[in-house]
Amino acid sequence: MNNKPMKIFIATVLVVSATQTNQTLSDPLPEKVFQLRSSISDEYQDAISKAFPGYQILSPSEILLPKKEMGSKLYNKVKVSPSLIVGKFNDDQIGDFAALIRNSTKKTDTVTMDGKVIASHDFYGGSLVVCYGLGEAKYDCSRIPRLFHEPTLPANFALNKTGPGKYSCAILRELNMDNDREPFDIAYGEKRNANLVVHADVINFIKTTNSGEKLQFFFQPGTDLMECVDSSD
Repeated sequence: MNNKPMKIFIATVLVVSATQTNQTLSDPLPEKVFQLRSSISDEYQDAISKAFPGYQILSPSEILLPKKEMGSKLYNKVKVSPSLIVGKFNDDQIGDFAALIRNSTKKTDTVTMDGKVIASHDFYGGSLVVCYGLGEAKYDCSRIPRLFHEPTLPANFALNKTGPGKYSCAILRELNMDNDREPFDIAYGEKRNANLVVHADVINFIKTTNSGEKLQFFFQPGTDLMECVDSSD
């Protein structure tokens, strides 16, 4: 049984053609501090509050991080700031960030039998969001659809960043991101394999409890987002 944590990757990409396979990638982006301290920066929370009123970035204590299931290497990478990462996630060289956010409205889902409640769990409205920097502490933020939309607390998802590189995946769907803050799902279809070269930082959306699944979300230049199943293993 595969017990690797589920990962979702988000990146700016170009589809590799036969003539691009040996192309040299652009110089690596300078390494900066990509995992933030446990206190959420006012700059990033202010951007979330403006884009999504009533929402807040999850605090580290609201993320479930089982070290044994995640493995020490991944655990140590995400433990300081599991809900917020910063990097350069598109090609304009302006700082961006991604975050797990939730609102403050707690809802309860119950299971009943013979008129009696036998199980229940609380959840909130939530989202995985990507905010592209515009300069001068301004950001353009978008939700990634159908991810982290009803989190329980503590949530069993976290964020991590990896750098540019080449990826192979089987594309499941494409999303149009040019629809204000609610990306529009434009297509579902059969899987098609693609080789992708990533020129920007990659956002990893990680399930921190046992799962053998691994999905990838790749931004392309323009407004499209591809959902993929990793096929590099």
